[in-house]
Amino acid sequence: MYIDQLKPNVVVRGPLFPEPVQVIVTVPMGNAVKLVGKGLTTGQVHEPILTTKQLAKLEASPEPSSPRWGSPPARSALRTSPRTSRMPEAVISDTSPLQYLHQLGQLHLLPHCYHQVIVPPTVERGLAGGRSLALVASSV
Repeated sequence: MYIDQLKPNVVVRGPLFPEPVQVIVTVPMGNAVKLVGKGLTTGQVHEPILTTKQLAKLEASPEPSSPRWGSPPARSALRTSPRTSRMPEAVISDTSPLQYLHQLGQLHLLPHCYHQVIVPPTVERGLAGGRSLALVASSV
């Protein structure tokens, strides 16, 4: 597997992960790349920094037809907007995706993926800490 194959929603498998992991975002780091992904079995967030040798040990599955990483657990139904059957009305966000999207200058993508992003109070406190370090935009 090569760095350019690591795109959002691609599912990666291999000896470096205990479960299949769906890519949320990647951050280039010189000759390596930081992968931020969600485990498809446990929902756990994985954030390894992978070298090209480690990437060679991974296999990628095709992108699923709709993103899973922004969806809630299967036991709760997520209504979709009447405007489009693929865009959920709302998603509940954790701190890391918002911080990474800000650092990559990609926060503007959220309205194209979700009609509403719900930020719980504990996440808001984490973002406030990031703002004080200039890691998170004041608009988040």
